[in-house]
Amino acid sequence: MRVIKIFTMLLGLAANFLFVYMEDRIEFGTIVLALLLFLFASGIHLTLHECGHFVGGKLTGYRLLYLQVGCVKLSRNKEGKLSFKIESGRGGQCIMIPSWNENVSYRAYNLGGILLNFMACISAIMLLSSDSFFVILFFLEFTFAGALKIITNIVPCCSNGVPNDGYIVKLLRRSKAIQNDYCRYLHLYAALFLQEEIEISHYCYQRAETDRKEELLYYNGIQALLKDNKYIGT
Repeated sequence: MRVIKIFTMLLGLAANFLFVYMEDRIEFGTIVLALLLFLFASGIHLTLHECGHFVGGKLTGYRLLYLQVGCVKLSRNKEGKLSFKIESGRGGQCIMIPSWNENVSYRAYNLGGILLNFMACISAIMLLSSDSFFVILFFLEFTFAGALKIITNIVPCCSNGVPNDGYIVKLLRRSKAIQNDYCRYLHLYAALFLQEEIEISHYCYQRAETDRKEELLYYNGIQALLKDNKYIGT
């Protein structure tokens, strides 16, 4: 993953340098502007990515728990009402809860963010035909930031126990048992987030052994959440 990200960044830098060089705009101010535009574009793609998860989840019957982009957070309370909060944070996250059944829909929710980033990048590429130097520079940075966001999320990777979107989809495709773990994990996470009393029997079940440790990712996550939690009932 690191090699791919570095390659993408170098490719983007090369494209930007080539454009600025051809326009004879190689100067300190242009470099600073390009950096600021990249940061701004990255923020837009972060917002689009989390909104893509939200749209994908809503289309497949998921219920929103919370949506956070930077310091802005939209969360659900015990009564089911949504409220805005300002909290410290720089990244983004969209947590939604699927309906509890054996056939869990997971592709639209997990890949919705990537799809929206991709659509935005395609739109930006189509606008590169502008005659304005600054407009083209922005859409170059926008495309670069989007490509980086897409690659970071679509190439399966699990860093420090945290899976990205591509890893989750690849994992859930393997079996219904993993999808069941995934569904139960999200429901348990939501109950703990809302500080609801939990019927522990809903989450204590036998799981078939497997030689692949990663297939127990969500099952082990359930056990970790259950351990020493004061909101668990009997």
